[in-house]
Amino acid sequence: MCKRETLSFAGKALGRLTILGGVCMLTALLSGCGKEPVAASTPTASISAFSPESLPKSTGEPTETTTAVKSADSSAEKVPATDEERCKLLIGKWTQQRTGTRNLTVREDGTATMTVDLTSPYRFVFGNKLTVEIAWTLKDGRLIFETTGGKPSVKVDVLTKMFGNKRDQPILELSSTRLLLKDADKGEPDHDWSRVTSE
Repeated sequence: MCKRETLSFAGKALGRLTILGGVCMLTALLSGCGKEPVAASTPTASISAFSPESLPKSTGEPTETTTAVKSADSSAEKVPATDEERCKLLIGKWTQQRTGTRNLTVREDGTATMTVDLTSPYRFVFGNKLTVEIAWTLKDGRLIFETTGGKPSVKVDVLTKMFGNKRDQPILELSSTRLLLKDADKGEPDHDWSRVTSE
């Protein structure tokens, strides 16, 4: 009897809570959680909102819409239009933090050198520092790095066996201060290089 009464009492309490919960949800939906109800727009109001009379008259000044379009187009302007322009910006010294400190020197003759001061746990595999010699080409907005050697040679050989000796990466952004390359491996962060302006 005690168990039945307890269950009966619990059932009644649960039923009241369910009813209260339903009332609260309905009240929240109708009143906007304590805020004044928002009047529903009628079809007439929707049509008038887009009528020719309601459209802003052309004044020759840029509107918010044209500004948004220009903002979207600006992403295409992050990379120079021609490979010749890209090459000019690419020459120089760059740095980034990735598996340690990476310093990249890109030369006009199509060669480059990357030094990497490694952090743990990469030091256990490659040592404290790697120097990688690279041949680079730039075509159709893609930067291709091919490893040609480096020091210690044994460690560089291990590196190329693990990751390959060639990287083909689209240029996402290239300016006087930034070089952003799309990583070829899915899920990996992009290579974000900053120009070194002083020693």
